[in-house]
Amino acid sequence: MSNDSASQIYSYDFTIPESAIDENGHVNNVAIPEEVISVFPAHNKKSSS
Repeated sequence: MSNDSASQIYSYDFTIPESAIDENGHVNNVAIPEEVISVFPAHNKKSSS
């Protein structure tokens, strides 16, 4: 396994807002991709430093 920044694992914890949870307790399918997309700038900044 390579030790370059492309092979390193990046983790990010986020909270899904209550407004994205339906009456059955399921997360709206749009909420997760929106959170994942919001992580890209932080990930890129971390991996370029």
